[in-house]
Amino acid sequence: MSKDERVFVSYEQALKMLKPKGDIHTFRSGPGILIGAHWSRKDLKAALKAAKEIEVTGPQAQALNHGLAIFDKHGPLFIETVKREENRAETKQAVAGHDVPL
Repeated sequence: MSKDERVFVSYEQALKMLKPKGDIHTFRSGPGILIGAHWSRKDLKAALKAAKEIEVTGPQAQALNHGLAIFDKHGPLFIETVKREENRAETKQAVAGHDVPL
């Protein structure tokens, strides 16, 4: 498997990767800028549930603690996750058997 192959998690796995309390930061990339916003946990859970796919992000987004992404009519939405060390077990389960750097 190449490093460019996409890796997905289930809704339940994604919930375990979110920080435990409070609003959750997200960002979208626009032409030459990043647009950030906080989502309520309730609204973000609904967006995750509605998403066709929930993707594990690459090293750059993970370095910013935004380890998940979903795609909607506005494009990719990068979602804040717990720090990589805390998130490692869930991410390892999702990428088991894949050659994806953690």
